Amino acid sequence: MKWLLFLLALIPAACGPQPDVRTNVTSRAAHESYACIAPKLNRLPVRYTTHRAPGGWRMDLQVFGGPPTGWYKKGSIEYSTGIVLYYPNSATMGIMTQEVQRDIRPILRRCSRG
Repeated sequence: MKWLLFLLALIPAACGPQPDVRTNVTSRAAHESYACIAPKLNRLPVRYTTHRAPGGWRMDLQVFGGPPTGWYKKGSIEYSTGIVLYYPNSATMGIMTQEVQRDIRPILRRCSRG
């Protein structure tokens, strides 16, 4: 009887909300580009969030500016219809812009060729 009560207590926990699994790529080509770019970004001092975009996906990049200011939005990497582009954020130009572009350009060159 105790086991039955224990199982009945666990059933609602098993039926809880599903974890947020990102399925942000829409084609095989987009997946290959994403699979190339994401691990390389993980090695840089940036963080990113991925969103669906028309015909592909978009990564919004942020860079850490320091303790009092926190994270700055530095732009987006977007895959759409077979093209990978980096769009810098004009609102934060001048804050680590050269460093971010220096690190991002080789990744895009390497990962956008297919």
